[in-house]
Amino acid sequence: MNMKTKKGQLKMFESMGVMIVFFFLLAFGMNFYFYVQESSLQKDMYKFSQMRAVQIAVTAQFMPELDCSYAGDITQKCIDEEKAKAISTITSDQNSKLKERLKTVFGYADINISIMNKETKLFDKPDIQLYSLPKTDSGYQMFIMPVVVCYDRCDPLDSRKYSFALLKVKTYD
Repeated sequence: MNMKTKKGQLKMFESMGVMIVFFFLLAFGMNFYFYVQESSLQKDMYKFSQMRAVQIAVTAQFMPELDCSYAGDITQKCIDEEKAKAISTITSDQNSKLKERLKTVFGYADINISIMNKETKLFDKPDIQLYSLPKTDSGYQMFIMPVVVCYDRCDPLDSRKYSFALLKVKTYD
């Protein structure tokens, strides 16, 4: 009888050992799987924040408030410098209704226009800040898009004056 209990105890310890090894392997596999999923999720979040920056840049470029238009004639893919400066002045006021409306469209972002100086061929003019709502405790994505800016009257009958500019969008995570 004593021999049978020793064999039973040995088999029980073997079974327990196999179960312990199985659970260690299961825990290791789950840990590895979650690590891979976390890495994949971080890549997806990074791509999403980049796409969000592009979406905000395109939305800002095609705002009807910034169109180069005169008497109903709209020039596509063009920003009116005078209108941009007017919007900059309005949105710098913290209580403006336009800033509240833009907050629902852009969220936490900074949108600036850097205009090239025609004489020096440099971006030495001060930036026009269209919208600014920074989020200081997070990272950001930057997207820069070339645009055309009409300055000094956008009247199609009068010769329009265009300049190259960069639309800079910084979105916060």
